[in-house]
Amino acid sequence: MLGLAAALVVGTCVGQSFLLGQFKEPMQASLGIDGTRMALLYFVATLAGGLSLWPAGLAVDRLGLRRVCLLVLPALALSCWTTALAPSVAVLLAGILCLRMLGQGVMELLSGNTVAMWYHRRLGIASTVTSVAFALSLLVLPPLVQASIAAVGWRWTYGICGGAILACWPIVWLAFVGRPEEMGQAPDGVRRPPAAPTADAQRAAGLRGESLNVRQALRTRSFWILTVALAHYALALTAAVFCVNSVVKERGLPEEQGAWVISALGGAMAASYPVLGPLADRLHARWLQAFATLALCGAMIGLAATSRPRHLVLVGAALGVCISAQAAVGATAWVRRYGRDHLGSIRGVVQTTAVAGSSVGPLVLEALADGLASVPSVHAAAGGRYTAALWILAGVGVPVAAMAMLLRGGEAGVQTDPQDPNAGSRPRAPRTRPDTEQAADRRPL
Repeated sequence: MLGLAAALVVGTCVGQSFLLGQFKEPMQASLGIDGTRMALLYFVATLAGGLSLWPAGLAVDRLGLRRVCLLVLPALALSCWTTALAPSVAVLLAGILCLRMLGQGVMELLSGNTVAMWYHRRLGIASTVTSVAFALSLLVLPPLVQASIAAVGWRWTYGICGGAILACWPIVWLAFVGRPEEMGQAPDGVRRPPAAPTADAQRAAGLRGESLNVRQALRTRSFWILTVALAHYALALTAAVFCVNSVVKERGLPEEQGAWVISALGGAMAASYPVLGPLADRLHARWLQAFATLALCGAMIGLAATSRPRHLVLVGAALGVCISAQAAVGATAWVRRYGRDHLGSIRGVVQTTAVAGSSVGPLVLEALADGLASVPSVHAAAGGRYTAALWILAGVGVPVAAMAMLLRGGEAGVQTDPQDPNAGSRPRAPRTRPDTEQAADRRPL
């Protein structure tokens, strides 16, 4: 199943900012759109697409991963073809909306939940496979897409992407299994569970405690800390990646340098996740979350401060390390804190927030750049249209990193697994027990 989860991650690329960014300039030239209007279109499409992720998460919980995946793949292929054939801004908006909703949103949700269903104690290690697959996509696809755009145009290139997505449907239909229990297995492949698992058997398989639903998760402090950190990550990263070609062009460098930044990002992610992924099985989530946020701040400062090609490659590498750390947090923190039963709906809410942050990222960067450019002293000191805006986005990350350090595991009524670095981090769903037992199990917040 890891191989199929990795394939789903690669499928998300058609709706990811790093690939859409390669089409930005050709789309603008073809349809006569300026940078600000393109950013506004991207904002509307991404935000509207993100609002559907909570219902998509509920559908995953009720219909199962396999059924939803079989429905999403043809729809994503159709979205690619709609974008490729777009004769107007309105049709392009509809195409990008579906690409963001299904590609960046639902496909990423399916991949993450698949790994979470099949692994628990080795979840950090298992997520390394899918993250390295995504990293290799970052490394290979941008220059490949640019070469294809140069050879056959951006429309044919997106059409080819849709055909590649649809070609995966038969493989998913034949081989995809949503839960290990459907094959008589337990997570991590530890052993075959009995027909009616006891509480002791579930703890032995790593499934300790009750799962929380969305309402219960929303009442925990850790949910909001992780969600705010993810929203900042999505906003700042998307702003940098989507506008990197424009930034490179502003610095007087060849436009191909933008693809090099993304390739460096992919190479750094592929190299760093095999280290950071297993660390998620050993370290508390607060350390990785704070590290991811600070790495993103450093990359934004680097992008704002330098115009040399080799330094831009280092910026891409810093972004790759940031993505690896954030992916390690996302792969492990949610399922370990809130359980498996309602993971789809919980991650649907979280993904909605992330997509909302992603949608406003390019718009915020363009708005800040336009606003600061109208101030002569700031524009002259910054030395570029985007420089001051990038510094501001980097500065916002510092309090977010400090807030991540408030994450802790000692919330009330939590069962403890001594092998889990986030032990005690999941609040237990309420149940009726004798008063003496409740008093003995009560822990301070």
